[in-house]
Amino acid sequence: MRHHLRFLCLCIAVAMTAGCSDSDQPTSPSATNVLVPIGPAETCASIGDRVWIDTDCDGFQDKNDQGFTEPGAAGVTVNLYTCEGQLVATTTTDATGFYLFANVEDTSDYKVCVVLPPGYTFAPRDAANDGTDSDIGPDGCSGCLDVSGCGTFRATDAGLCPGGTEPCASIGDRVWLDLDCDGFQDKNDAGFTEPGVPDVTVNLYTCEGQLVGTTTTDANGAYLFSNVDDALDYYVCFVLPVGYSFAPKDASSDGTDSDVGADGCTDCFGVGECEEIRSVDAGLCREEAEGEGCSPGFWKNHYTHWGPTGYSPDDVFDDVFGCTVVGDGTTLGDAIHIEQTHNQLAFQGVAALLNASHPGIDNPTSPDDVKAMVCAGDKDGLTAVNIENCPLSGGNTNGGGGNK
Repeated sequence: MRHHLRFLCLCIAVAMTAGCSDSDQPTSPSATNVLVPIGPAETCASIGDRVWIDTDCDGFQDKNDQGFTEPGAAGVTVNLYTCEGQLVATTTTDATGFYLFANVEDTSDYKVCVVLPPGYTFAPRDAANDGTDSDIGPDGCSGCLDVSGCGTFRATDAGLCPGGTEPCASIGDRVWLDLDCDGFQDKNDAGFTEPGVPDVTVNLYTCEGQLVGTTTTDANGAYLFSNVDDALDYYVCFVLPVGYSFAPKDASSDGTDSDVGADGCTDCFGVGECEEIRSVDAGLCREEAEGEGCSPGFWKNHYTHWGPTGYSPDDVFDDVFGCTVVGDGTTLGDAIHIEQTHNQLAFQGVAALLNASHPGIDNPTSPDDVKAMVCAGDKDGLTAVNIENCPLSGGNTNGGGGNK
C-alpha cells in the first residue's frame, strides 16, 4: 500500500516576487514560501473499458472507420481487486460491452478480473500495445495497474473467443440450523430433522481469490452453482447471519457434516470433469444471547397480552407452524394448556412463538426460528427461548399462576 502526500509550493509575492526555492539558504525578505499540504488523495482514479466477442480470436478488437466491427459482450461480470487480492467492487458490462469502475482510491494498485461466460475462452493476451488488444490472462485477470495520482485507465479490455467448452460441473448443498451444534445434520429415516436456513448468501471463489458466483439459499437451505468450469479449483464462503456462529468443521467424513471454518469458508477443492459436488455444507449454531421472555404459564393465564403478537388462542396450531405436530384441530389456546400431556413440545412452542412475536419483549429469537424449531422437534431449544425474565404484567384473565 502506498500513501501519497502531496504538497503545493505556493509563492506569494510580497512587494517584489523573488520566486520559490527549496534551498536551505534564507530567502529574500521580500518573498515568502508557503508550503500547503493538500493531504491524502481522494477517490479520483478510474478503471474500465470493454469486453468483446473476438470472433477471429486474434486478440485484437477489429474495427473500421465507423468503429468496432466485433460486438461487445453484454452482462459479463467484472471484478476489481487490489493486487493483494481484496475484492473492491463488482460490476457488469453494458449492452455494448463497456464497464467502468469510477471513484477508485489511488493509494493501491489494482487488477481487473473477468468472469468467463459459458461457451467462451479468453483471447490471446497483449497481442499489441495500442489499447485495442486483450489484457486478460488465462486466469481471467489483468496485470496490476498503478493508479497513483488519480490515474485513469480506459484500455483494460477482455476478448472472448467463441466455441469454448461449455462448463458442466456444479457445486452446492445446504445450510442448516445445527440445533445441538455438533457439526452433524441430524436425520432419521424420513430425512433431515434439523431445518435448513433460507436466504443465506453464498459466494464461490477460485482458489486464486476470484469471485465467480453469488447465490442465496432457498426455503430449504439449499444452494447450487451450476455451469462451473472444471478446469479450476474453488472454495465456498458463507455470509454468517446475525445471531449465529458456525458449527464445528469436519466432524465426520460422510457428507453430512459442516465444511466451513470460523472464517465462513471451506478449504480449496478440485472439481472433476463435469462433476456434480453436492456435499459442501454449512451448519449454523444459534448464539446464546440474553433477552426477555415470559413463561408458558404466563401466556396460559394472560390472553390479553396475546393481541400485539398477531396470534389468537383460536388459531389452529399446525396451520400456524406449517407442519404436523398435533395432527388435528388443536388451537394455540389448547396447546398452551396441555403441559402435562405428551405434547410438551406444543406447550413450549406456543410460548416461544408469543415471546418472539411480542413487540414489548426483547427476545433474540425470531418467529421463523421458533417455527423451524417446533417442526424440528427441538423442545429444549424452545424452552431456552422462554427465558423467565418477563417484562409484561397485569391482565391475568384466566386465573391460575404465572406472572401477575
